[in-house]
Amino acid sequence: MNTIHPLDTEVLDMWDTKGAMIRVFSRDGVICADERLVLDRFETHRHNIGSYRLREIAADALKRNGVTKLVRRYFLDAGLNVVDLETERRKRTANVIQFPSHRNEAS
Repeated sequence: MNTIHPLDTEVLDMWDTKGAMIRVFSRDGVICADERLVLDRFETHRHNIGSYRLREIAADALKRNGVTKLVRRYFLDAGLNVVDLETERRKRTANVIQFPSHRNEAS
């Protein structure tokens, strides 16, 4: 049986709450700077919770299915990418210049 995740419910409830806040704040026809600050901070919290949930969904899908097109899309929706660690290590390997060995001048 599938049930909605509590964080998904919270994000949806926060969306409704933001709508109610806008209705209350705009009763006088103007949203002042303080009210805008409250709305922006509320939206930041909602966005952070939503982003966390998207990352959680992507990570669960990766564990279950491995790297697939759908998993890559989940990570893109979360603002992330799936990368191959071995490829990334090869990219970051320093290009070492091999100097000829120093001759022992004493011999």
